[in-house]
Amino acid sequence: REWNLSHPTNAAGLISPENNLEIFPNPASTKLTLSNLEPDSNIRITDISGNTLLKFKSNSSEKILDISYWINGIYLVNIQSETNFEIRKVVKN
Repeated sequence: REWNLSHPTNAAGLISPENNLEIFPNPASTKLTLSNLEPDSNIRITDISGNTLLKFKSNSSEKILDISYWINGIYLVNIQSETNFEIRKVVKN
């Protein structure tokens, strides 16, 4: 069974297609931009094993992360706001 982790859901767990979240570039090597974040979103970035690398609350609609020290691989960006929950896959190369 395949899991599609790129569909945002609302508080009831229903898919919410109106999310304009952007994460770029992907793949990335030094900087990763999270754009169109909802106010006070909780962001957690984990490696593929589930180990948390970063955890923070957004204080603006855009956040630029320095990922130059990350090991090359696949990471998951978890974004939770009052209205949505989304998990996006990011590749660090």
